[in-house]
Amino acid sequence: MEPAAESEAATVASPSTELVAEIRLTRSLAVQLTLVASMGFFLFVPLFAAAYERLTGRTLAATEFGVLSPVEFVSGLVVVFGLMVAVTLAHELLHGVVMSRYGGTPAYGLGVTHVALPYAYAESMGTSYTRNQALIVLLAPLVVISVVGFALLLAFPTPWLLVPLAANAAGSVGDVWMALVLLQYPPSVRVDEPSGGVGLGIYGDRGDSRRRPAVRAVSTFLCGTLVGTAFVVGTMAVAVGWVIGTGRGALDVGLPGTGLFIVRFAVDPTGASASIGFPAVLLLGVLIGVGYTFATVVRDRKRAAP
Repeated sequence: MEPAAESEAATVASPSTELVAEIRLTRSLAVQLTLVASMGFFLFVPLFAAAYERLTGRTLAATEFGVLSPVEFVSGLVVVFGLMVAVTLAHELLHGVVMSRYGGTPAYGLGVTHVALPYAYAESMGTSYTRNQALIVLLAPLVVISVVGFALLLAFPTPWLLVPLAANAAGSVGDVWMALVLLQYPPSVRVDEPSGGVGLGIYGDRGDSRRRPAVRAVSTFLCGTLVGTAFVVGTMAVAVGWVIGTGRGALDVGLPGTGLFIVRFAVDPTGASASIGFPAVLLLGVLIGVGYTFATVVRDRKRAAP
């Protein structure tokens, strides 16, 4: 389902039900989600690798690699692209399967975001879902592909499986964001098309238009933490790219051997090695999430002030 921006609305759909909010894609949000998803990919690759190593006690050889020839490099890009296309198709198909389960008739297609990037989508026009059904539609691909993919990784420990796992998780950023928005409304609301047929419309009684403050604060914190963590890892990925571009050298951030260790990446003529300190990275993400939540609360209070 397509990520979108939230706006308040008051278009009456029936004597007792009205459109209380809309979730739409805006240009600024498209840019933000694209950046977060791109940076998130570099977060989820080592995250899934670390989870594998923690469960099995074995190292997944994805953090050490030799110098690639041009043919090996191009072949690797082709494989990565193919895996991303395959997981994208599976992602949208799962959206459609769950839509069908709840009475929808899914249609699939391709579109272009405001930032001129292509995306695949699944939609079911004219179908109304309960809030909880819509949550399952949104989150099913993230959960199913992550569980099945990680089980395959345990059975067939190849670093290549990290690519579809990370790509699916990163591509689910918009779905997770919309799910967090929906959780701010009571289970009694229904989700359908908004006034214009693009995005999602949240319908309910007049009392349903007020979002629950506690849930909104938690949702804001989770969004901020995800964005913050992806930003930290994305920044590290850019720095690593610079090291690779220079041909040799090392990048060290944080204090090795302590909880403040963040990342080490080294390149020499024989290859490269990398390690990441997840506790410190997640701590930075949480701090950014706290700051984002505080700024959002202050902004909302100023808007509500007479």
